[in-house]
Amino acid sequence: MHVTLDVPVGLVATIPTAIGVALTLMLAITLPLALVPMLGVVWWTRLVGRVERSRAAALLDTPLADPVARLPRGGPWRKLKAVVGDRARWRGLVYCILRLPVGLVAFWIVLLGWAGSFSALGLPAYVQALPRDTAQFGLFGASQGPAAWGLAGLGLVGVVLVAPWLTLLAGRVDAAL
Repeated sequence: MHVTLDVPVGLVATIPTAIGVALTLMLAITLPLALVPMLGVVWWTRLVGRVERSRAAALLDTPLADPVARLPRGGPWRKLKAVVGDRARWRGLVYCILRLPVGLVAFWIVLLGWAGSFSALGLPAYVQALPRDTAQFGLFGASQGPAAWGLAGLGLVGVVLVAPWLTLLAGRVDAAL
């Protein structure tokens, strides 16, 4: 379930973050104006971090502590220095930028693992409905008979062993990110 939500969550996390970073960089020549989108990015990445930690706890059974330190007391300059110097906030920014590309890769690996396995498993049932009664796989084709049943056996192995392990692996990559 966690991996299937990676693409929409990645879109919601990455696009506003990338826009905010771009605005901050474009306005960097005028530091006071650049502070507005920069503070928006800081707020946004904190919010995404909270949502992602709760999602990981609920769907991956991986409770994660908040790594961001509280802001120190004092004036705005001291708080700004604390925000810019906090490694956890920078990691949150990188996470928001990488959430979409990493989520897309994980989603497609899991989707292709399951879809490919189930389509191979059911091949003997629908191969006669394909053009020329043959399933084309690029370098070779499989028609009714031993080839279709052999691929169905591979599909069964995929459904029972390969696709679940791909899903677990993608979940672990998500949890590590």
